[in-house]
Amino acid sequence: SPQPTPQDSRLGTQSPHPTPHTPESHTSQPDQKAMVNSLIRRAFEGKPVPESVQNIINATKAWAQEQSQKGHTKEQIKAALLKQGWQEDLIDRLLG
Repeated sequence: SPQPTPQDSRLGTQSPHPTPHTPESHTSQPDQKAMVNSLIRRAFEGKPVPESVQNIINATKAWAQEQSQKGHTKEQIKAALLKQGWQEDLIDRLLG
């Protein structure tokens, strides 16, 4: 995986990656991100989602809490998640 940029490293190197690594990595990233975002949205709506998606949400939530305990602002955390491909309304729900 690519090295985190200096800007990312202040948020910790273990930033959650919203796209699960699947064998069909030749699919274009934006489509996969959109698909993951729509699954995350379903989870927030209380609809059934694959366990892997629930794991992404839980891991990201835990990561965000950890970052805020380290003194990072909600804006910094949000910016990092936006860079990871999360959609803004989903981040707001996650950080709620």
